[in-house]
Amino acid sequence: MTKHLLSLAVVASLTACGGGGSSSSSNDDTTDPVDPTPQPETNYCEAVDNTITLAEGASCQLSPEQLDNHSISVGTDEVSCSNGRISVGGNSFNGSFDFNGLLIQCEAQEETVDRSAYRVTNSTEFAKVDELSDGFVNFDSLTVEGNSEAITEENVTYAQVHGNLEQGRFSISLAPKDINFIPAGSDSVIGVVFTTQDVSSETLINDGFTTDLFISSIDEITGDINFSCTYGGTLANLNCAGQTIDLSDRFASVPAKTVLHFVGCDESRICKTAISIPVQFN
Repeated sequence: MTKHLLSLAVVASLTACGGGGSSSSSNDDTTDPVDPTPQPETNYCEAVDNTITLAEGASCQLSPEQLDNHSISVGTDEVSCSNGRISVGGNSFNGSFDFNGLLIQCEAQEETVDRSAYRVTNSTEFAKVDELSDGFVNFDSLTVEGNSEAITEENVTYAQVHGNLEQGRFSISLAPKDINFIPAGSDSVIGVVFTTQDVSSETLINDGFTTDLFISSIDEITGDINFSCTYGGTLANLNCAGQTIDLSDRFASVPAKTVLHFVGCDESRICKTAISIPVQFN
């Protein structure tokens, strides 16, 4: 066979160079074998220390060795985890099940932290207005969510903010009301003020104040006003809605018990409505 292939190569070479010669052909027909259809790989369960752990929604197939070694007799060798329950052979088990030394379990789900204990809400507004159409924003509620559980001292509940927890983050949610009574195109604003704990909303409105920041664009408000703040661990480094607020001249040290006020002001910056909430910075 090797000589035959060699002679074919020589003839082909002569023909390519222009030399004459009789042609040669082979009657040997060869057919490439057809590969069988590839079979999908079996998704066998991986066991570590005789424990199979499945993520939520995952499934796998018990291997023959696992079935034999642990004397597992079930209607199907597929196991799955769904809604925190292990299913195998038409049976369902809550969280995990031990098959003669082979533990099959759902992967532990990360617990959702209930942050309701972090929140403080006030729904009491002080208003020194005669009519809703006076052009002052009114308030339904104010909520502050700190980064640890709120504390209550002398019947006052404070939202807690720590500079070394969650990067000092906390959030504010303000629910205004009767926004549609503000005249279109009005320059009414909402002011934000931090004071010492002895200053009430009424005192603030009656005695006057210096605003720490303004929230404008009242015309664009269609629902609750939500924004994030950060506290860097020092009272000079408080940031809300992208603006830095320095409280260091109002409080000598931390922990500092403050009162956060939101005030409604008309286009002349006369403020007659307010709602407040206590916040302690640690």
